Amino acid sequence: MRWLRFLAVVGIAVALFASSLSQGQAHWISGSSIVSLALTHHERYIYGITDCSALTKKVYQRFGINLPRTSRQQATIGKPVSIKHLQKGDLVFFATGRKGVISHVGIYAGGGKMVDAEYNGIRQTGIFVGPTSHYWKSKYIKARRVL
Repeated sequence: MRWLRFLAVVGIAVALFASSLSQGQAHWISGSSIVSLALTHHERYIYGITDCSALTKKVYQRFGINLPRTSRQQATIGKPVSIKHLQKGDLVFFATGRKGVISHVGIYAGGGKMVDAEYNGIRQTGIFVGPTSHYWKSKYIKARRVL
């Protein structure tokens, strides 16, 4: 009888955990694990196939979080985050074309840097620090937290 009760409790716990994953509740995922996985991708950049939003979609999908396909669509989900409250794993959005129109996304890596996919591959680059910050800081639009 105790054994059956134990199995029932375990079964309920597994069911609750699985349902939380399907609802996008990912409180157990760390931003560091998101960043680490993003840095392991070494696919050649192809616009629309392995571009910036494809990277974020693929990385988050590995943790059971389904993001929309484009950077502009991804910018509508999650919770807004101010620059001073950025955490590893947050999505950061930029307007690299028309002013104010989101066209690029990266994963905040901490220390003022992000991991993103650009024409020269997936890399960690400075948004608010380092030699590339003058470019990215001027293009920054907003950040969203989906974890």
